[in-house]
Parts: sequence; structure tokens; C-alpha cells
Amino acid sequence: MMNEASNDIMLYALLLKKKQIECIDSLWEFTQYFWDVNIGDELIPNWHMKYICEELEILGDAIINKKSKPYDLIINVPPGSSKSTIVSQMFPVWLWLHNPKIVTISSSYSAELSIEHSIKSRNIIQSQKFHELFDDYFEDKFGEEIKLKDDQNNKTNWANNFGGARITASTGGTVTGRHADLILRDDPMSVKHAVSEAYRKTANDYNDQTLSSRKKNKKNTPTITIMQRLHEDDTTGHDLMKVRKNIKLICLPAELTMDVKPRELKQYYKSGLLDEKRMDREVLDEAKSDEGTYGYSSKYLQNPLPEEGEKLKKHWFEIVGTEKISPQAVVMFWIDGAYTKKNTNDPTGVTVATISGNDVYILDAVNKWMEFPELIEFLKDYIENQGYTYRSKIFIEPKASGKSIAQILIKETGFNVLEIRSPFVRQSKLERVDACSPTVQSGKIKLVRGPWNDGWLYQVSGFPRVKHDEQVDNLCYLIEHYIINRKVFIKKRN
Repeated sequence: MMNEASNDIMLYALLLKKKQIECIDSLWEFTQYFWDVNIGDELIPNWHMKYICEELEILGDAIINKKSKPYDLIINVPPGSSKSTIVSQMFPVWLWLHNPKIVTISSSYSAELSIEHSIKSRNIIQSQKFHELFDDYFEDKFGEEIKLKDDQNNKTNWANNFGGARITASTGGTVTGRHADLILRDDPMSVKHAVSEAYRKTANDYNDQTLSSRKKNKKNTPTITIMQRLHEDDTTGHDLMKVRKNIKLICLPAELTMDVKPRELKQYYKSGLLDEKRMDREVLDEAKSDEGTYGYSSKYLQNPLPEEGEKLKKHWFEIVGTEKISPQAVVMFWIDGAYTKKNTNDPTGVTVATISGNDVYILDAVNKWMEFPELIEFLKDYIENQGYTYRSKIFIEPKASGKSIAQILIKETGFNVLEIRSPFVRQSKLERVDACSPTVQSGKIKLVRGPWNDGWLYQVSGFPRVKHDEQVDNLCYLIEHYIINRKVFIKKRN
């Protein structure tokens, strides 16, 4: 009996040593072994989980060995994909197996969410399972067992006896005192507030300035972002627009679409699904019903712009020729002004329209990023070339840039320039679009066929999830005048 017990103990020790080596060598093995520490449900593995683990190991090698980072990483995956479990909970602990001095700063849109991830990561470190597997390993490799320091062990910030730490922050919050070897951004924007331009700016500025300033070394410290797509200018969209920013994007929609990145991952989709066990057709159909068009496209397809649009549907705008437009129709212009050459800023949007019969025809539309002198010269030529006559009117939004444009056009041309005066101007843009949508849905707004159609439809149907919305502003003003003061479009009758 003694020999049998001894053999069992030796066998257990050997199996434990084998598992120890496997977990040190592989984040995926580590994740599977410690899954039950925080997750009540049984692990249902899928290929994308292992793939993400292997991608994190590439960045982990640079972090552990203080090498230049190969890139920053953005991961866009649907809810229920175990993204936070792997990236925010497992990965920082796994890094300590190789270098327990590593400091991670993790951030989410809310303090509660950040703290939840932090606590679950700490649970792994404090588990009996972890100490049983790694106490002798840390003692052999680093000279002593790993422990969390009593004076630096709370749910927001905790540190180990080697100098490593996990520091928790939330979007807009302060991060003081420490610099990090790794910046983790897990759901950096709120679904509820992502439509707000002010909120997005606050969140993007926080990521660009506050978190970026907390890096130990900008060449070595990578930023890992995990999120669902919420808006064209959400954290993912904002970062991908940065010039010379070296970013690897992993985009894994729940269904096989053109947005899968890297493209070679399409081969792993089974029956057109990312995860046919946890997100089968029945689950996704229920999600479509619960989330609606935008929610499903954004959260599950990783496309913040639903194919048909959200507030204003693409198919509501008929694309036609010019044969039904009366020769007597008066051409009108709508200008939402700005002057800048930076395409990250708002452009000047110009919309050309007329009325014929009971329908509004949009003849042309452009967005231009130009400095003021260049913009004025462009507008002079453009307005003339679009069929301006003495009966035409040019409506300009009366904000600061619009007033300057109006003043110069009045001074230097004979154009009939008017400030837009709308009784709805105090309403929010969402309210105004909602008020205008019945007119659009009725089919009264038609687009004259031209190369500008696709870009215009992209912006208008994508509202409020697109970064720029000048054509949306112009469309609202146009419809408001059509409804309230229709005579501005039409030659006066005798």
C-alpha cells in the first residue's frame, strides 16, 4: 500500500510538472487549465480562442524580453467570445510566469468593468490551483514564491513581491504614479454613449494622451484593444486612421463577411459561422431580434454601419436620371462650411438640389477639405458649373466658418447668399433626422445618378455612426425648407 501511495504521489507530481511546462509555454494551455477559477460554465473551445492566444504570445515575447513591439493589436469580436477572459484576465498573469516585474495598466469605459476584470485576474494569482502549480517554479527560477503585497493589494491596484503590478483605470479617469509595460483597453467606449461626438472625443483623447503617457517606453510598450465596433470613429476606427501607426487588426464577425481580418481566417469559419457551437444560427437569429439592425451589425458583425442604414435607409433614396426634372426647376445650394486640409477634421459639405413636381432631386454633393482661400475659389467655380442662375439661392449654415464663407461670397460674387434659418435648429441632430425621415421614406427625395451617389449614401445612411455628417445637415435643412417654405425652390407663379 505504501508503494502504491508513493507511486500515486510521484505520478501526480509528474503530471503536475508536465502541466506546469505546458502552461508556461502556451497561453492557450494556461487559459484552459485556469478557466474554472472564474468561469462557472464548462469551457467550450473554438479555434478563434487559440488563435488569439497565439497572437498575444507574439506580443508577449516582446514585452517579456523588453524588445521593440512588432505592432499594437486591435481585436474586434462579438460578445460571448471569451475576449475579456483571455486578454484581460489570463494574459497579464501568464506574462508573470516569464517576467514577474511586468506592469499592466488596464482600462475600460467604466470603473466597475475595469475592476471586475482586475478582480478576476487577481483570483487566478490567489487560487490554490495557481500556487500548487507554480510555487516551486517561481522559487527555482526567480528565487522565491510569488505573492501579492499586503500594502498594495486592493481591487483596483495590486502588486507582487517582484515589482510587477496590475493598475486599473476607466475612460476619463486619472492614472498616476506608475508606468506600464502593457496597456490593455477592454471595451474603451460605452455602447450607449458612442453616438455622442463629445463622448467619443473624450474617450479618444484619453486613449491618445493619458494612457499613451503611461508607457515605460513607447517603442516597447504595446497597446492591446479589445472591443465591439460601435461607430466609424470609435476607438478602433480612430486608431486605424492614424498615419504611420503600426497596428494589426483581428476582426472576427459572428458570420462570415468581407470584414474578416486577417483574410486567411475565413477558412476556419464553419457553415459561415465563427463559433458554430456557442453562436449557431438560432443564437444569432435571437440576437438580431433583440439587438435590432444596428446592434447586431455593430456587436456581432463588427460593422458599425448596417448595410441598409439605421435612421435613413439606402433604399428610400431612388436613383434616377434627369428626364423628369422640369427645365424651369431652380437649382439651390446648401453649404455646411469648414476650412481645413486635414481629413480627420470636418470638411465643407455642399449639396445641390432642386424641386420638380412634388419631388426633391439632389443633383450633386461634394465634401471638400480645403483651407479658406482655396475653398472660396472652389465654391465660386463649383456653383457656376452646377447651373446657378439669378433665381438660385445659396443657403449657408450660420456658424463661424459659414459666416466667413457667406461674407466673402457676397462681397466677391453676385450670388444670392442667405443664412439658413431653421425653426428646428435648437433640436438635436438625431431629433431633426427623426423628423425628416418620413419625408425620405415617402420617396420624395431622389438622387440624380452620378459618381457621388455611393459616398453620399454611405454618410447619410450611416448616420449617426459615421464620423462626418455634413450631408446629413444639408439634407435636414433642405427637407425642413421643403416642408415649411416650399416656395424657395420654385419659380413664383403669376
